[in-house]
Order: sequence, then C-alpha cells, then structure tokens
Amino acid sequence: LDIVILVFVPVLFLSMRIGQLQDSASIMSKVIGDEGLGGVPWASTDMLLDAKMARFFDGLGELQDHVVGEQRMRVLAFVSAMLLLLRVILATKAHPRTAVLVTTIEKAADDLWH
Repeated sequence: LDIVILVFVPVLFLSMRIGQLQDSASIMSKVIGDEGLGGVPWASTDMLLDAKMARFFDGLGELQDHVVGEQRMRVLAFVSAMLLLLRVILATKAHPRTAVLVTTIEKAADDLWH
C-alpha cells in the first residue's frame, strides 16, 4: 500500500495532468474559437436557426465535458493529497510520543468523521 501511495498515485496523476495541459490550448481554441462556440454564425441568414442552435449546444456540451474532466482531476489531486497526509500521520506512529497522538486520532476517527 505504501508503494501505491508514494509512487503509483502521483505518477498516475502527473501523467494524466501533463497530457491534459499539453492539449489544453488546442482543445480550448477548438471548443471556444472559430470552430466551436465563437464560430456560430448568428447573423447569417444562410443557416437555419435550428442548425445554429444545434452547433451552439454541441459546442457547449463539449465544453461541459472538459469542465467535468477538470473537476475529476481536482478530486484525484485531493484524494492523492489526503492519502499522502494519511501516510505521514501513520508514519509518525513510529515514535512513542507521537504514537499516543496517532492512536488517539485512530480511536476517535469514527466520532470525528460524523
């Protein structure tokens, strides 16, 4: 479990995050730029309103998908940080004086949770 917390979770997070950040500019220019939301020809009389609305809501849905992906990455970062914090707290159990504190927190965890 220690190897998973120390190595696997941060490597997983960073590999996912770096890929997202590298693609971020091109994705946002596609979603918000002339190909996406910014390119809907609202003033055009050649395109029907239904087609304009469909194009707009398709772009909006794609933008929302990217926002949800960002929220998931925040949750993953939070979980990673909490796992590392938990590991630090449990590692302090090695010293007898701090072990008293950690044991107290462990016994009170259920009450603290609620």
